[in-house]
Amino acid sequence: AFTHAIERMSSGFQFPELRHPRLDRQIAWYQRNSNSLRNSLNRADPFIAWILDQLEAQQLPTELALIPVIESGYQPSALSPNRAAGLWQFIPSTGNRFGLEQNRWYDGRRDVVDSTQAALEYFAFLRDEFDGDWLLALAAYNSGEGTVARAIQRNRQRGLPTDVLSLDLPQHTQEYVLKLLALRDIVVAPGHYGIKLPELEATTQIALIETSGKMDLGQAASMAGLSLADVQRLNPGLRRTTTPPQGPHRLVVPLAAANRFAAHLTQRAATIDVAEPPTIAQT
Repeated sequence: AFTHAIERMSSGFQFPELRHPRLDRQIAWYQRNSNSLRNSLNRADPFIAWILDQLEAQQLPTELALIPVIESGYQPSALSPNRAAGLWQFIPSTGNRFGLEQNRWYDGRRDVVDSTQAALEYFAFLRDEFDGDWLLALAAYNSGEGTVARAIQRNRQRGLPTDVLSLDLPQHTQEYVLKLLALRDIVVAPGHYGIKLPELEATTQIALIETSGKMDLGQAASMAGLSLADVQRLNPGLRRTTTPPQGPHRLVVPLAAANRFAAHLTQRAATIDVAEPPTIAQT
């Protein structure tokens, strides 16, 4: 068993090794900004172990759990000038493409569960699109698959290499790939770089509870023994103080509160004659 999430993450790394002066410069930047890196990773609790569960279940590289450090500093409320939102910074159109609802009740791009599932689907698509080359997939996540495909085509026509650092890509895209590789190297050996990383929980700390319909968040909080602020923090896709009429009809709660919340929901279901008891999906 792993003692903390960072150790668990580094056991599932799959990206290729890369040595490059530009990579060293990115590592040096993180060394100078180690407080900011620590803050980002601290914000990853309580979701990071659940994200690792999803990556491992789909046999995807666990380096991808570091993407929200770069994209949003692990802040589900992050919004960029081009209207990209959430941990994974989906713009509205890409959110729609991967089934993330965006309406006046709910923004799936900010919902950690839905946006993570969409991001992993997108990454698996990009991996296949670029023949298993994860660094090209990363570049495409940043600048779009068309940009990367055209750069590959140009280099092929000139007989030039088509690895990510040989392509004529926007500078911010190459920096993006190098940032992730720098983070990966730091996570593997933080002590080597003089950086102390937080010890985040290695096992899942959240549960997904079906509510079987629209629910007031204040009522949900009191049933789970939580504050309204706690419920809102764990369910950042909700734009109001109720779950959306059309769904999703589920709430994320701390694992420690899951049984209590489920028991209260069952009681409530019995009193309003709902046949289906709530389910706990600890995935």
